[in-house]
Amino acid sequence: MQIQPKISIIVPVYKVEPYLGTCLESVLSQTYQNLEIILVDDGSPDQCGTICDQYALKDNRIRVIHQENQGLSGARNSGIDLVTGEYITFIDSDDFIDICMIELMVEQLDDMTDIVACGTVYCDESGQKSKWFSFLKIKITRLQHGESCTPENYLRVFVIRLENIMKMFLQHINWLHYQEERFC
Repeated sequence: MQIQPKISIIVPVYKVEPYLGTCLESVLSQTYQNLEIILVDDGSPDQCGTICDQYALKDNRIRVIHQENQGLSGARNSGIDLVTGEYITFIDSDDFIDICMIELMVEQLDDMTDIVACGTVYCDESGQKSKWFSFLKIKITRLQHGESCTPENYLRVFVIRLENIMKMFLQHINWLHYQEERFC
């Protein structure tokens, strides 16, 4: 039997009450079950914190963090600090994922892959699909310093192997955290 690594899913939550249930149901319905789900209630003024707590009571894979609002980056960073999985991914709380997304991404993992990225399907309000990206496998040592993604090749959903990345960047441990957003 193939070993199934634990995948840590971080879901930052703020003002998404109408969408949160759909998001969390899509995560809990994954065909891949070895998951740690970290919900970060980023001081949401609506009922999101209560909804997170209710889901945590239903499934022991869920942990909830309640914090004062720190913004999306701060919420993600709080989740990063608590992961125990071998891989990490982020799901926006106003999005939902296909029931086999994590399983398909895990199937792409091998010893030569540190990051598996897949794209997204954008749907309009009527459910019409408008864009799709496929899988991309990356060995972190092959990334060039200063590389950036263009809108044409932008990939939103990814699974990162923490062990290899941490070994390479141990002296620069803060690289994994998101920079706080500052808007003028």
